[in-house]
Amino acid sequence: MIRLLRMRAEAFSGFIKQAIESSLDDIEGLNRWPKTESLELAQAEIKRLLPQGLSTPNNIFLEIVENDSKSAIGFICVSLGSRGSEQIAFIHQLFIYPQHRRQGHARATLEAIEAALLARGVAAIVLHVFNSNKTAQQLYATAGYEVASLNLQKKLAQPAG
Repeated sequence: MIRLLRMRAEAFSGFIKQAIESSLDDIEGLNRWPKTESLELAQAEIKRLLPQGLSTPNNIFLEIVENDSKSAIGFICVSLGSRGSEQIAFIHQLFIYPQHRRQGHARATLEAIEAALLARGVAAIVLHVFNSNKTAQQLYATAGYEVASLNLQKKLAQPAG
């Protein structure tokens, strides 16, 4: 059983570090940017999304805790917004530490956050998964999430010159 607890200030720096590392993995997996730019892009994205850090309005930062443990096994970051007249939530990060993976914690976290958001009147949850992250795609598909849109890309080669 898992519990979702408000993220402690002292845990936030670890969350940011992990969020940047996760973004780096995704960015580099896309092979879209030179590796030298990837860290700067990941850091800039975090600053854009969370300009006030843990105090950024309309964001929910939670630590995932197993049973009665005091140590977090992961975290989830959700932002609240609207689409037309509906309130929606966007999952920015769902991260389970490697030693706790493949034990159902991500699925349990999704169930817990869905229940909490439904109680707040949220009508839909949106998230983004990179094409290279097949494990996450499988998790979300089996949890009932459906593809709502696709971003496509084509690399263009410069003519030889």
